[in-house]
Amino acid sequence: SLKPLLEGRSARRPATAYSESFYSRFHFGWSDLRTVRTDHYRFIEAPRPERYDVTRDPGEVENLAGALPEVLAAMRSTLARMEDEMGEAPDATGPAEMDEETLKKLAALGYIGATVDTKGKTSADLPDPKDKIGIVNRMHEAREQFLSGDTASSISALKEIVADAPEVIDAWFRLGNAYLRAGELPAALETFRKTLELKPDHDWAVAAMADTFVEMGRIDDAIVGYRRFLARDPDNDGVTYRMAETLLDAGNVDEAARAFNRVLEINPGRASAAVGLAAVAARAGNLAGVRSGIARALAID
Repeated sequence: SLKPLLEGRSARRPATAYSESFYSRFHFGWSDLRTVRTDHYRFIEAPRPERYDVTRDPGEVENLAGALPEVLAAMRSTLARMEDEMGEAPDATGPAEMDEETLKKLAALGYIGATVDTKGKTSADLPDPKDKIGIVNRMHEAREQFLSGDTASSISALKEIVADAPEVIDAWFRLGNAYLRAGELPAALETFRKTLELKPDHDWAVAAMADTFVEMGRIDDAIVGYRRFLARDPDNDGVTYRMAETLLDAGNVDEAARAFNRVLEINPGRASAAVGLAAVAARAGNLAGVRSGIARALAID
């Protein structure tokens, strides 16, 4: 417990401490890492295990896993005992509901992304994340290039990443977004398709593919994509709004009106949906409806 330190008192460190990281397993399909630390050693369970003498080697430079096998076996046994005491890990819960803008910001910062299905595989079956750190670093660089507007460099970096590590779903999805921004629509479409091959329930790839169809003028295909997304997430006002706009552009004013109204049911604070209803009224020559829609939008914002 850190409570004594927060209160200005000394804290007694436990004889052994456990830590874990499942980020590499959930996001990249690589092995998780589990660790037990004593006053003398740190043991890291991985496809290539690691053991460090932290008293002599606090920087953990020299891996002693190959020496003193009885010490390695004892630490592995301690790790297994601690995990048994903690019990079975609960199933991961779904993410909390967030608006589309927040999700985009978190994704840009690397906090959320596609989860990889590794059920039925032990850590030993998966790549060791320490062999893949270069790919993670390049993912960060590609993200920064994309955010700074250097789309060409981001595309180049992401193409290298998917060639070296085709299992990284986030890399395919980000590459599709970069192609979409660059106006390379057939390449974007193909890359989103590849994302969905790897993860058929990647909802954001479905929505992005629909956006690409809109840019290509393939309106019917886009509407199919938006409906597929909304079948799984019917309360997403951002995608509902994009579908409503697409329906209106296609001349399907009745469905567009229903979609704009649905947006306002989900999110009464979305003024643009009220403007959409005004546009629907304008298509029908209904000037009173136009005034009503604009007044409603201005009342919201």
